[in-house]
Amino acid sequence: NELYRRMSTLQSQRPGQSGPRQAAIAKDSMTGLVLAGGQARRMQIPGQDSVDKGLLQRQGVPLIALAQRYLEPKVGRLCISANRNLDSYGQYGQVISDDPVFGESSGPLAGVASVLAQTATPWLMIIPVDLPDLPEELVQRLAEAVSAGQAQIAYAATNVLSPALCM
Repeated sequence: NELYRRMSTLQSQRPGQSGPRQAAIAKDSMTGLVLAGGQARRMQIPGQDSVDKGLLQRQGVPLIALAQRYLEPKVGRLCISANRNLDSYGQYGQVISDDPVFGESSGPLAGVASVLAQTATPWLMIIPVDLPDLPEELVQRLAEAVSAGQAQIAYAATNVLSPALCM
């Protein structure tokens, strides 16, 4: 499909993707992406306005602010995939909406592909906006995993079904 084709093309164009990896990935080589563009269907109450989960608060702080605080110190550039409330999200990082070629409500991969198209770094660290308690060492451990294994992708896994966390 179009999304897979574009992501494959973008990844193959990235510099530094062949040969052995270095022991560590520099902060400036990573773009951080917070996925905040979903429709939050599971959070909607029938008959009420839709909810933008990234703007929901936890202990008085919007989830997008918590994601920014977590990811920004670990990456060279922070992007937010969002398709509504762009001004609100813009306070926390560069907002990139889904490319219209993917259609409306195309899901998180459309957000990833749209950010990849506007990013020059060889690595993309992706987190969803609604996971506020990520391990502090997650980015470092994923970077070490791709470096040590000469892999093109690393992801976090648990015994419990959870959203994807990957680099």
